[in-house]
Amino acid sequence: MASWATKIPARFIDFGNKVLRSDNYVFGIKLVADGGGSGTWMYIDENENVVDLPDRYFENHPTYKGITETSSDGKLVCMVKIPKFYIRTADGDKIWIAPDPTSVSNTQAENEELVQNLNDRGFRLHPAFYTGFTNEGAKKEYDSFYVGAYPLSKNANGIAESKGNTKALINDTVSQYPVYCNNRNAGGVDGYHMWTIYEVAAIQLLALLEKRTTNFQSVYGRGRVSSTEIGMNDDMAENTGPATANYRGIYCLWGNAWQLVDGIKTDSNNNLLLWGGDGSKDYGVTDIKVPSRTSDGVTYADGVDSGYYNRPLTDVGARYNCSDMFLPDFSTLTGRIELGTYSDYVYGPTGTMDTWCAVGGSYNSGDEAGLFAYNFNIVPQQRYDNVTSRLAKY
Repeated sequence: MASWATKIPARFIDFGNKVLRSDNYVFGIKLVADGGGSGTWMYIDENENVVDLPDRYFENHPTYKGITETSSDGKLVCMVKIPKFYIRTADGDKIWIAPDPTSVSNTQAENEELVQNLNDRGFRLHPAFYTGFTNEGAKKEYDSFYVGAYPLSKNANGIAESKGNTKALINDTVSQYPVYCNNRNAGGVDGYHMWTIYEVAAIQLLALLEKRTTNFQSVYGRGRVSSTEIGMNDDMAENTGPATANYRGIYCLWGNAWQLVDGIKTDSNNNLLLWGGDGSKDYGVTDIKVPSRTSDGVTYADGVDSGYYNRPLTDVGARYNCSDMFLPDFSTLTGRIELGTYSDYVYGPTGTMDTWCAVGGSYNSGDEAGLFAYNFNIVPQQRYDNVTSRLAKY
């Protein structure tokens, strides 16, 4: 059998150069300094050498090039396709991405060898692309997932939509949001669901890798974060003008209204519950606590119970790996944005009750809103004038 280096396409080989080749699409990012509001990040190659990326690198990168917009049902369902990719993490401050190396022109054996090569180099498929198990018990993979281009709305029949020129769904019992998303699965259509924490993490990672900052208000604009009510899905500027808070066609990722996500919640003992990273849709109790803002005896980095975080969780359990996500480590919270590494605010639950999680921030969140903002204080039986969600599809 030929060696992997003779079989794997050259663009997927890391040559260990100090300057990254324009056709080498395996790269990463490293946090070199905490704090400052958004940290200091540098690009690295597969061997952890600091590199610069060539011009138009992301335009040609297979993963980023594959992020495309689609629509169906008379543009009532506008989605953005996110193609499959692999990741590698280390030490809680380094993460790499590798595009899917397989090809429809290869034999199954050739594709398996390409994937095995990535696995041997420490890469794993991002869990956003696992969606359960086959009848034989193997993990079921998808080549992509789709996320709503706009926040959640619904029609008169309680079927979720993703469309512009409307306002996001609010003031509805939030436990119904995943039901509305699932209601789109009819007439032979399947795979629609409320977006998950793993899909959120995939988008966070792609944006972080591309822009080398966690402060996306500074890159894409503030969005609707200094208002008194929500605005239209596709005009997130405070008054009029081009839409902001928009990453590669995914509108209103922060501000306007918090966006409920599936696959993550807390129980009445403040335990963090997560779906398995293997694509299973059942919750497992982790060893991680999400401290209540009314609990006693909790020590925070800056004496606060909500705030900006310096580091994400890296805990690993039997069915989850927090390094796949950007969940806040509450022990690193600080009340001062200039001391944080992740620029967006984190709210813990206010009591001992089952709560769900939302991301992004609201129409009045100001500087606290962003792609890394979390709110663990969403009670599923409640209605809110600033909580919506987002449709997704496998």
